Parts: sequence; structure tokens; C-alpha cells
Amino acid sequence: ENTMHYLPVRDRVRSIFGYVFPTRAVVATIALLAVGTVNAATLQLGFDISFGDPTDPDTAAPDGPGPWLTALFDDSGSPGSVTLTLTVGAVGIAEVTQVYLNVDPGIDPTSLTISPTGGTGPTANSIQTGVDLFKADADGWYDILFDLPPPGMDTFDAGETLIYDITGVGGLVASSFNFLSTPDLVDQNGPFLGAAKFASTSGCE
Repeated sequence: ENTMHYLPVRDRVRSIFGYVFPTRAVVATIALLAVGTVNAATLQLGFDISFGDPTDPDTAAPDGPGPWLTALFDDSGSPGSVTLTLTVGAVGIAEVTQVYLNVDPGIDPTSLTISPTGGTGPTANSIQTGVDLFKADADGWYDILFDLPPPGMDTFDAGETLIYDITGVGGLVASSFNFLSTPDLVDQNGPFLGAAKFASTSGCE
């Protein structure tokens, strides 16, 4: 039986911080290239803090130190094209099954073209976009969803990368993805910069 975990990324420019949902969720954080290392051309999100119960296999974080997933956006100093590199960290037997991201509210996410260009991980089942269309858990609404293969297939595992070119909007830059999810009127968690869903975390079979 596979247990799913979500990692939402909290908005923290000055420090790394994040939350995980108790409903089988491992939260994500933002490592905004921190103070002194922020580059105008890059934005990095680091998913590395769980607020689940570490003694409960239903909410336990992946094995190994965080970040368990990073999302690096790089526009190379030229607007119009951003390279996204997703990298799975030391997660033991866990695998990433979904990644949720946001984009500048002034940009129609359906205008984005997201094309795989390389990496060692599997081909995504789908990449979907829409304004506040995707909800990882009790954490608000996101604009972009990468749906990756589930356990038992060619999964996105420790040490693997996925690389995408994101185009379609003339002024697109790395910081275009430094925006929070839209809060949910019922759920009080978040908002977050992103979320990741893990399966088969430590203690789960």
C-alpha cells in the first residue's frame, strides 16, 4: 500500500521554511537562493520540511536530509524562456508523483508551453495548466500540475532530474514563478509557492 505525502512551499525570502499536511502530506519549502545568493536570473524552491508526525508512517517524511525535491528556474538573464530543472534529493524509497507550481497572476498559465528537454527521470503522464485549477491538499490552489508516474511504474526517484523549457509569454522570467497559491476559503494551510506529492515514504509499503 502506498502512502502519499505533499510538500507545499511556504513563501520565505529571508529563510527556508515550510509545512506538510497531516492528511498524508509532506510539505515543501522555499529556498529562494537565500539572501546574498539570489540571482536575478534564477529562482530555487527547496522542498524540505515536513509537519507530519515522524513516528507515523502515514505522515512520515521521506528518508534522508532535505531538500527532498528542488525546483530551479533559470531564465539566463533573457526574458521569454525559462528552464525548469526538477531534482529529487535523498528520499530513500520514496518517489515524487506530482508537483504543483504557481505563476504570476498577470500571466495566463494556459499560454505557457512546457516542453521536456532532458533529465534522467520518467516522462510525465501529463502537464496541466489553469488559473487556480489544481489543489494538492488543504493548502490552496495552484496553476501548474506535473503528473508523474505512480509507484510500480518508471517513477521519479532519488538522484533523478527532469528538465523543461517554459515559453509562450514574452516577458517570462524565473521570478514569474515566485507567487503564492490562492488561499482556499475553507482550508487554512498556506498559501504556498508550490507543493510536491510523494509516495512510498519511510515506513510505508
